[in-house]
Amino acid sequence: MKNDTTSHGPETNARASNSIRQHIAGIIDGALIITLFVVATYNLPQVILDKLQNPIRPEFYILILFGFYRLLTLLLINGTLGMWLSRINLLNGDHQNLSIMEKLCAAFFVLINGVGYYNR
Repeated sequence: MKNDTTSHGPETNARASNSIRQHIAGIIDGALIITLFVVATYNLPQVILDKLQNPIRPEFYILILFGFYRLLTLLLINGTLGMWLSRINLLNGDHQNLSIMEKLCAAFFVLINGVGYYNR
């Protein structure tokens, strides 16, 4: 009898990813967000930039943008660009693709409830 893993996610013998791949994925994603933030703020009209002048530091906007980037990419394509280039996946404790709730949590709290990085 053939083991059908297509409807239930990846096989259960997934190997945990090493920390180097995880860090590379984080650096790629962070560099992408910082670049997008700098390009966007550099190209915004002065009227909008004047309205954005407030006591909130720009680093805070980068963190918010990074969280929403992770959320959208996890929900839409099950991983970020950095994860794709580093050839790693986020899987739950059962080595299956994340549920919607796990993706929501993983977008802002990197590893929660047994979610971990695994090689593709």
